[in-house]
Amino acid sequence: MYKNASNIEYKKTGSPRPIMRIATGLNFSYGIVEATVGLMSGSSAAFANGWHNFLDSISHGAHTSTHKKELSDEYVHKKVMRRRRLAATAIAAGAIMTGANAARSIANPEEAPLNVKALSAELGAVAINAGLIYSIKRRRDDTLAYKDAERHFFVDGSMATVTSFAIAVTPYFHYADGIGGMIATSASGWLAYKTYLDDGEHAHVSEPSDV
Repeated sequence: MYKNASNIEYKKTGSPRPIMRIATGLNFSYGIVEATVGLMSGSSAAFANGWHNFLDSISHGAHTSTHKKELSDEYVHKKVMRRRRLAATAIAAGAIMTGANAARSIANPEEAPLNVKALSAELGAVAINAGLIYSIKRRRDDTLAYKDAERHFFVDGSMATVTSFAIAVTPYFHYADGIGGMIATSASGWLAYKTYLDDGEHAHVSEPSDV
């Protein structure tokens, strides 16, 4: 059974798809920046989160593809779920990356001074996700793709916040990096599960203007 969305309201607010595309580009490019900063500055947390965000560019691309299929005149539920599960797989791959780093950090905690470069990179990720959340909320619709993307922005922003805190605290508590990574991994795992899940209710509305 489909929930009928208001097409008038949808067109008024605009499609969330451009925000999803922006998220794809930002995660790809900024993920490389984070990973590079982490590698050059010696922060395993920033390095792992950077690779996680790089892999997230695949899942954000899948959100865009899901949105297109949901609004297609020839709606096929299996095709929508196939794209959602591609997104979930990419998210899970990112979770494995952060989880492996967290386990290594807990097993081998390292004493180090405050890593200002890594902290700055992670705070940048917090700001980016805050901007994405604000932007996509202004283009809300009733599609699963919208819900997946909004939830993804929130989780990524939370992960960047936790990672920033872990980097700031690590000089005083050497297990903070690993603990923060485990929290981030758990959040990613939950997100992958929610994205993979078929809740059985879908909006199918006509294609709006992509502005």
